Amino acid sequence: MKLLKLTLTLILALALISSVYAYSSDDLQFISPRYVNSLPCREIKFQFQIMNSENIINQYHLSVPKYEKYVDFSENDLVIAPGKSKRVVAYAILPCSLSGEVNLDLYVEIKDREGAIKVPLKIDIKSDYSREVSIAPVTVCKGKFGKGSVHVYNPTATPNLILLSADLPHWIELQGNKVVLPENAQADFNFTVYPDSEVGEYLIGFSIKDFSGTEEIPFTVNIKDCENDFKLLNTKLLVVSGLEEEFYVPFSGLRESMSLALQAPEWITMERNISGNYLTLKVKALDVEAGDYDVIVLAQNGETVTQKLKVSVTQNAVVKFLRSYIYLILILLSAIVLLIYAGSKYNISKYNILNRLKPLFNGLKVKKIKNTGLEKLTEKIQIGAKFPKFNPVISFENFDFANFEFKDKVKILKEFKVDFEPMSKVWLWVLLGFALLSVIVYAIWNYFSQVWSLGLGKINFLILSGQELVNFWIKKSGFLLFVKKWLVYFALQAFAYWQYIFGALIVIVIVIGFDKLKSKGYVKKVYDYFFEEPDSDVEEKVYEIHEKKSSVKKN
Repeated sequence: MKLLKLTLTLILALALISSVYAYSSDDLQFISPRYVNSLPCREIKFQFQIMNSENIINQYHLSVPKYEKYVDFSENDLVIAPGKSKRVVAYAILPCSLSGEVNLDLYVEIKDREGAIKVPLKIDIKSDYSREVSIAPVTVCKGKFGKGSVHVYNPTATPNLILLSADLPHWIELQGNKVVLPENAQADFNFTVYPDSEVGEYLIGFSIKDFSGTEEIPFTVNIKDCENDFKLLNTKLLVVSGLEEEFYVPFSGLRESMSLALQAPEWITMERNISGNYLTLKVKALDVEAGDYDVIVLAQNGETVTQKLKVSVTQNAVVKFLRSYIYLILILLSAIVLLIYAGSKYNISKYNILNRLKPLFNGLKVKKIKNTGLEKLTEKIQIGAKFPKFNPVISFENFDFANFEFKDKVKILKEFKVDFEPMSKVWLWVLLGFALLSVIVYAIWNYFSQVWSLGLGKINFLILSGQELVNFWIKKSGFLLFVKKWLVYFALQAFAYWQYIFGALIVIVIVIGFDKLKSKGYVKKVYDYFFEEPDSDVEEKVYEIHEKKSSVKKN
């Protein structure tokens, strides 16, 4: 009896075991390989299909006990009807520190049955030496230094040794060729370029070598003739809203074969003048809001050279006033400075501005004073106005004579001749000189106001001037080109505001005319008509004093 029970138990166990292993071989089918190669920190997928070949509904549970934190299933608890199947995906992301062969044991359990199906999975993790290399094309001017760099990045968790080598021309010098990159690190291999070759593009290749192998990295070096490139010498303009203005923008490097194009708002137009080396920008900012506007000037001759011009529109009333009337203000200031200078020239004792301006408006002329006596004449005389409050006084003892004559006759005769040069002949040329100087001053002011009004820290004009002066020592004609360029620029700025010059000439004509009328006595007649009669002529008083002294001596 016992033998019979033992035999039946053995038969049932064999039947159960055979059914389980039959299931593992027939009902669990892998779609993807069970043995894969991978790099550290990479996601790995295993796809398989579970088939229920029995006549009852089965419930399945999937697990990877050793690495359950690093493996996820698309579905780990399944219910499969008889004769049906389901596809399952296992996602594995193992720790980055793992390397070499890693065994994953997949267990498939069926509910209400003892034991589980064990399926071995294997991942061979190899070291990751991948890297990212980038290098930008280098553009450099012939005869000038340039710089470039090779950028290398290690995105992996594996340290890598990078070696850089190349067969470089003599005008490229590599600063370093070896670096060790830790995980997620980056580095730059810098090199300098000083081309003495002909203008053109040169293909250069670097060789990158690490533990994964060798890779060729090509790049280009573009050598340009920058001295002849199109370049705007003024890249910032200040425009006043509500005004129509013209701006002359000097440039360099533009040749007749080049064509120009303008990308700008419709209220900005451009004219080209190659012989004068400047562009004329006509700006009609009548209804333009304040702000900054970008203007692009394109020069095309095979390749396109782009220059950017910044136009700042302001509604500031002070700037508008200065822009409209600055030239007249400069002329008037020049006239005042001249008159102050003229007043001080005649050694006026009262040093206020009104006294200094008096000589002009009192028609100073040549005056001859004779001393018929035997003693030195030390009388003080008055010159010009009869107003006591602003009456300049000049003494013979202190006066610096323009002309002094001493004559001897039968009696001792002293003749003092004081020449006051007519102002109408002197200050006319000086004032015209100030007017011409104001033209130059205005041109300079108009240029620098573009920079200062924008609050810039660097003045391109000074930088440009320094470069041109340096070129003078390198190229003999550099200085002459510099002088010619800026003289043309100043002249253009001045003649662009011809109406201000015309206004200044009107001011000069008015002042000269007033002086002429004063010298001929017309101003005095008008004054005498409206005001009280002035005192008798000072010179006549002096003569009377002389006669009285002479008669006293004779008696």
